[in-house]
Amino acid sequence: EGVLVTDLNGGVLTRRTRIRPISLRSNGEELLFVDWIKNYENVRDSFSLFNRLQVPAAEYDFDRYRLSVSTGVQRRVSASFSVEGGDFFGGDRLEKSIGIQWRQSAHMFLALNYLENIVELPSGNFTSRIGSFQVDFAFNARWSFSNLFQYDNAVEQLRFNSRLRFEPEAGREMLVVFDHLSDTTDSRYETIHSDVILKLAYTLRL
Repeated sequence: EGVLVTDLNGGVLTRRTRIRPISLRSNGEELLFVDWIKNYENVRDSFSLFNRLQVPAAEYDFDRYRLSVSTGVQRRVSASFSVEGGDFFGGDRLEKSIGIQWRQSAHMFLALNYLENIVELPSGNFTSRIGSFQVDFAFNARWSFSNLFQYDNAVEQLRFNSRLRFEPEAGREMLVVFDHLSDTTDSRYETIHSDVILKLAYTLRL
């Protein structure tokens, strides 16, 4: 597969080609695949990564390689793992991710995910980590309750999102969403924002 992004004058900004020489899938939906990703980026204005590492304006041509393995999501306990490495804007980046999901029953689902990026550029080094924990409850066919906790060390923020859903019948739905974002810089815990949203939906069929 390929991606091509140009400006209005036809100048190439991004060109990405992904080749998958190995792709295995079992009847139980276990997956294993290997990717080769060839990248070209025409950076016309310098920018920063993680608010720490400077990427100068230049043309960058680099290759990356990815290995992904996962078990079937229909299993009571499923897992996924991927690792991607290679060049990155004049330096190197190693990305690792792992996820574990547990379907305790038809009424409860838990998931734990972790993503780590080790970036080494001429302007410096940085390791970003994003961890998340998800717990969902399905009380019955009408009521469900979903919760997500996530921490990102690049911005030093902790997010909590909670959603209560009531669907008495198809086409009618009520959602109550609570979203809370906190700053944890220098071991402080300070609220950035908290929102409560109520959504009602009713579908008319003519």
